[in-house]
Formats: sequence, C-alpha cells, structure tokens
Amino acid sequence: MFNQVRVFNQKGKLLRIIGSEALSKRHWKKFEEEMKPSFSKSNGFTPSKKLNKLKNKIDTYLDRYGMEGNKI
Repeated sequence: MFNQVRVFNQKGKLLRIIGSEALSKRHWKKFEEEMKPSFSKSNGFTPSKKLNKLKNKIDTYLDRYGMEGNKI
C-alpha cells in the first residue's frame, strides 16, 4: 500500500499528484527489473560497480598497511 505523493516546485507550487496505484506499479516494475540477472557475453554475470569499488578499497588498505593477503 502506497500513499499518494504530492510533488512541489521550489516555490511551493503543486506540480502534480502521483496516485498510489501508479506508485505501486512503478515499485513492482523496478523490483522485477532488479531481480533479473544481467549476463555478459564472456563469463556469465556482470560484476557490479560496487563490488569492484570494494575490491579496490581492500587492496588499497592491504597495500597501505603492509598486510599480506591474497588479492581479491
């Protein structure tokens, strides 16, 4: 159940009202899109940008503090 949303501009003028049915449809459409796996041509799943960023941060941490470990 979603409540209707009122969208205002910077001056406080009402631009539009988005109904609960439209919000519900949008939510479930986004949910289904996010649950679908994305495949690349080479090896199956495409790694996410967040995963690559996390790996880089871990490698930087290990290098900075002289810790030895397997690179991810």
